[in-house]
Amino acid sequence: MSRNATDANFGAVGSAWLPSAARLLQTIAGADKGVLDRVPEDRSRYTAMGAAVLGTALLGTLSMTLALTQVFDGFSWSILLIVPLWGVFVLNLDRWLVLTPMGEGLRGRLKVATPRILLAALFGIVIAEPLLLGIFSSAIEERVVTTRQTSNLTIEDRLRTCNPLPEDSPEAQAIALTSSCHGFRIAVVGDPRSRISELQALTNQANQLRPILQTDQARLADLNDLARRECNGDAGPGLTGIRGVAGECTRLRREADTFSAVANIGPRTTELADLDGRITDLSRTVGDEGAAYKEVLAQRIREEVARREEKQGTIGLLERFEAFDALRSENQYVTQATTFLRIFLILVDCVPILLKVLAGRTVYDALVERRRERRRRVFLARESNSEQARLNEVREKERDLRADDAASRARAGVEERRRTADEAIKLRRLIDQVRSQILDESSRTSSNSPQRQAMPLVRDADIPKQSGFDANMSHPLKSVRVPDATGSSGAEASDSA
Repeated sequence: MSRNATDANFGAVGSAWLPSAARLLQTIAGADKGVLDRVPEDRSRYTAMGAAVLGTALLGTLSMTLALTQVFDGFSWSILLIVPLWGVFVLNLDRWLVLTPMGEGLRGRLKVATPRILLAALFGIVIAEPLLLGIFSSAIEERVVTTRQTSNLTIEDRLRTCNPLPEDSPEAQAIALTSSCHGFRIAVVGDPRSRISELQALTNQANQLRPILQTDQARLADLNDLARRECNGDAGPGLTGIRGVAGECTRLRREADTFSAVANIGPRTTELADLDGRITDLSRTVGDEGAAYKEVLAQRIREEVARREEKQGTIGLLERFEAFDALRSENQYVTQATTFLRIFLILVDCVPILLKVLAGRTVYDALVERRRERRRRVFLARESNSEQARLNEVREKERDLRADDAASRARAGVEERRRTADEAIKLRRLIDQVRSQILDESSRTSSNSPQRQAMPLVRDADIPKQSGFDANMSHPLKSVRVPDATGSSGAEASDSA
């Protein structure tokens, strides 16, 4: 195939693809294909509007992807479900915003567009924040790391303050007992504070005994020296200068021995030596236990700090927002850049509705409004016709019900007359039977009695009245005369039933 043919085929494919893409964008913008074909000059407007709607949807999808990536600290299968749903939601929302027809004039357009612009701006803010976090992600993460390190150092200092060493000052020991150290105290086995208290008590006891014993020992030394000089015959104040162990020499030695016994110098010297030995041994024990305690306490503090660091976990979304806010408060350039970027992203999200407002009322809008009004009228007419049809149906049902009721009453009347006629026939047959019996009885008695006896007429009052008979109807036995004894038919019967 030649190069010209290839170029021609490519051009044909491109020319076929472009209208399809334009149609897709017009559909995204909510344009009616049938109406838009009648006003081809509005196609480019709705193509651009559809591109704006698609762009805001893609921007919202990207924003949600960044936000969820920061929340889950990387990829998660939940992102594949949430992000497409969010993108479709943003797309349909922007499509609805541009699909609503504008009112007449500037005031009418603003009346319709203002709440939609505010809604678009609100979604722009929601979409812009994750994008800003993604743009400044490196600075935000560095700030979070610094903040965590500072927090960990503060926690370590707090742990050391609330867990003082045994040799620390009483003020430091008192701080550890306050409520501010609640939750920061660490229990360590082998605390040498009890032995230190014992060592302190022994030291105080030795310190109290030592000066008194030293004074008494000095006094005893002076007395012994005086007795020695007297016994040696040395000359001096208080000395006789006579050599020998008798007399004054003996008295001075006895005085020195008496002072030593009274002052209890020997036992107290032994006691002080014992105290010094115990103090030496206990000091060595306290030193060993104190070193072990310091090492264990330092290890526990390091473990607690490490546990708190591990508890911090990955950098969360709220922590990023806090670090981002701290960066903006410290750096004016970051604040300005953030402000302009946020405004830009909000305006980008408002582009579809702004295009709709700035375009004004077009021929397409007029045609759509006219068709909508025509459909509304048709719908109302159909509803009116349906209502009239339902009313006619109700009336027809009412007529049918009345006809059925009249027919039921007629059938009831016919049934009542039929029942009355049946009762009259039964009564007539009964009367005929009674009359036959009377005639038979009369014929039997006439043969025994020669005289002719007149039988009374059966009157209407003697026959029980039956329900359903007319008051003017003649009774079946009215004016019936019973035959005489000779058998002649002297009875008159008029049956008018």
